[in-house]
Amino acid sequence: APCPDPNAKPNDAPSSTKVNLYESDCPKNLDDNGCEACVSAGCFWQPVDRFCGNDCMIMDTSCYGVAESWSAPCPDPNAKPNDAPSSTKVNLYESDCPKNLDDNGCEACVSAGCFWQPVDRFCGNDCMIMDTSCYGVAESWSAPCPDPN
Repeated sequence: APCPDPNAKPNDAPSSTKVNLYESDCPKNLDDNGCEACVSAGCFWQPVDRFCGNDCMIMDTSCYGVAESWSAPCPDPNAKPNDAPSSTKVNLYESDCPKNLDDNGCEACVSAGCFWQPVDRFCGNDCMIMDTSCYGVAESWSAPCPDPN
């Protein structure tokens, strides 16, 4: 492998190491009723921001779609607020991942097949906190835990 460019700036990494969770083949510019179009394309719909993407990216808001371990069908557009049956509610924080880890919990979390975000000592099934470090192994990328020393 060639030596790294000593003049490279921090974000000059080769594009193969960059991950942009917002880049996707999912439908764009959907209106308030875009859930069906988004989910039928194999994507996830978050109505709070009319976001259609490869994952549920906006924390603490509704997210509809089909994942490996859960699914949430699009709500009936004619339903009144809070008419959804409780079985369609999804808590993305529920997981078999280790809980109550300290600042050095990365290895325990990642070795359990989960993702670690040190900013909140969050260990879960996905990187849930936007714009912060996330460590773990996904299908298309991996980020090993930093050396605690």
